[in-house]
Amino acid sequence: MIRIRESYNQMSMYPNTIFWLSLIGLVIIAGSLRFGSLDWDNGFDYTPHPDERALIMKNDEISFPELSNISSLLNPEESTWNPNWFAYGSLPIYLLKISESLDSIIPNTIDHDIRILARTLSSLSDIGIIIGITLLSKTILNRKYALLIGVLVSFSVIHIQLSHYFAVDTLATFFCIWGIFFLCRVSSYGYKSDYIFSGIFIGLAISSKISVLPIYGALFTAHFLYILNQDIKQINIKNIILLPLSISVLVSVFTFLIAQPYSILDWNNFSSDITEQSEMVRRIRDYPYTRQYINTVPYIYQFIQLGKWGIGWPLTILSAIGMFWFWNKGISSKKITIFLILSNIISIYLLITYNNIVSILLSMFLSLGSLWISILFRSKLQTKYLVILSWVIPYLLITGSFEVKFTRYLLPIIPLLILLGIGFISDNIPKKVIGSSYFNFKNYKHISLIVLLSITTAITISYGLATQNIYSSPHTAVKASEWLNQHAPQNSTIL
Repeated sequence: MIRIRESYNQMSMYPNTIFWLSLIGLVIIAGSLRFGSLDWDNGFDYTPHPDERALIMKNDEISFPELSNISSLLNPEESTWNPNWFAYGSLPIYLLKISESLDSIIPNTIDHDIRILARTLSSLSDIGIIIGITLLSKTILNRKYALLIGVLVSFSVIHIQLSHYFAVDTLATFFCIWGIFFLCRVSSYGYKSDYIFSGIFIGLAISSKISVLPIYGALFTAHFLYILNQDIKQINIKNIILLPLSISVLVSVFTFLIAQPYSILDWNNFSSDITEQSEMVRRIRDYPYTRQYINTVPYIYQFIQLGKWGIGWPLTILSAIGMFWFWNKGISSKKITIFLILSNIISIYLLITYNNIVSILLSMFLSLGSLWISILFRSKLQTKYLVILSWVIPYLLITGSFEVKFTRYLLPIIPLLILLGIGFISDNIPKKVIGSSYFNFKNYKHISLIVLLSITTAITISYGLATQNIYSSPHTAVKASEWLNQHAPQNSTIL
């Protein structure tokens, strides 16, 4: 027993080394869950996933202009770099084209399938999400909880699933998570480098998926929190209030324009496609693939889907509890709590009833404004949690109100919801309990939370491992085709 304790004490002398080695191990495990079965549609001549198919088709349609004709880039009608399609951001298409070009110049004897290359990008993005959320959690909680959050994200079914095909969700989420990472640093330190990096990641996120625009709310919140932490006598309007925020916004806009230049150069097509997508998610335009959501209840439907198919019920419930816990934590006045609740109820009403650009902007103003006002009445300023909430809540309110409710729409906030859930556990269990012999068996609160955490972790890991069975056998459509070829007479008509 003494030797075990001595061994533990020796390990605790090198906490950072253990953390980084554990993170490397986690990345290897997460990679095996993602990269091992990227050919899940083997037997298809093309990808059966419609979004992936559309992105790959657009990748095939664009090309780098000749150096002698480089000026054509500025002409959207002549440019071969213009995708002429903006249902999704242009950055994922450009990244795939660049990756394809780099892959083609590497000597090899294997004819690489563009689907595998595209899915590799998606899986790499998800690995980047795991690293980002783990490092963010480390700055807020501690190393052990941070690694646990990394494990939960790694084994979350929706993350494993979306890593197996090329859409824009994993890329957009990757940029959002790292944007929030630097915004949390902004709220604490206010370094210009953090303002710049946050602006870069925000611009890249928006150029991947325009619907993540509400992340600007987190930028303004982080800046506001940094100002509140300063000595009022030392605040300089130009250098503290105006300049850093302006730099971050300008960097984000510049990054967006570099990553998606034809949003301006081909404005008519861009605005037309964005309008179409906006009307699609609100079912103003009717498409066959959106009819499945008729008569589904906003917010409740997404919550159920997330529990059933996304991250499992225990983690979904824990994440929801964590979000509400930090949303209300530290508020000293019941009137402010009521004000917060009413502001968000009004936001939900506006979004569900009207669901247009005006209601979206007004709901964002209400949810963010009420959160900012509540900061002044919180006894304990949880700056980093407030930055996270200023992104999670507006995005959840807007996305949850859509008539079209694909669960993957929630991916940009799922890792942060998991962080909030584990943060709730951390807040309610003394730090001595985790990783030591200290434990009060008479404290039923400690016992129930430890049991909840254990069950949540076990089910999430089991759920993620079970998902691998989907990829361990041929696609059901391929199996059905093989069966028909073996048993149905030639030239049969299938009704």
